[in-house]
Amino acid sequence: MVDIKIVASRQRQEMAENLRDTLELTDQDIFYDESSETGNPYLPVKQTWLLPHAEGMTHRVVLNDDVQVCNGFKQIIEQMTQSHPDCAFSLFTMAFDGDCYNDFISGLDSPYIRHDWSMWGCAILLPIGIVEECFNYIDAVFGEDALESHGILSFLKHKQIPVLSTIPVTVQHIGDDSLYDPSLPVRRTTRFEENPTADWTSTKIENPPVLEWFKPRQIGKVEDRTDWILNILRGVNVDE
Repeated sequence: MVDIKIVASRQRQEMAENLRDTLELTDQDIFYDESSETGNPYLPVKQTWLLPHAEGMTHRVVLNDDVQVCNGFKQIIEQMTQSHPDCAFSLFTMAFDGDCYNDFISGLDSPYIRHDWSMWGCAILLPIGIVEECFNYIDAVFGEDALESHGILSFLKHKQIPVLSTIPVTVQHIGDDSLYDPSLPVRRTTRFEENPTADWTSTKIENPPVLEWFKPRQIGKVEDRTDWILNILRGVNVDE
């Protein structure tokens, strides 16, 4: 069974409550960042992930307050975790938005796509048994200034836990104005569907063609590309 939590800012309380109602959750499923500090959201995200869970829960999804979920979301993620119980999911992604992926997507037999080169923190699903170890790892390696998606992805790679996304995408990011970094552009995927149709029971994992600019550069060791990709989103010329 999948436990769902929402990490929220009071500035977006209405959005958080709308998401709560859509998913038929309670106020206890929303964790508000009550600190007076602004900036890095890692600590409230960590606290949300580490909230107690009911007996029998096998996975946890943490959603940001500024997302839209597809119709049937709860049923779909339950099936996801039954089909791929040992995998992690980046439920929102823009990685496959480019037209260069159209042929690949049109030929998919399964909605599940291996996606281990980037992760978006607004909608992540993890097996609940790895959560505490994951955040212990992030604290030890990156400290409390971590970008949560960067830290989670680093841990998953370290433990060789498969990371998947899906086409159709089941979560849309609708918070166009970032509270964390106002300079960030709109981050919406073109692959989101409000009423997605797919064989969620499939156990097959598709391997996408990875564009050259998304591949890690080999300079003695594999570099993490999260900051590089964020700079692209901010419009920074990364080749200077």
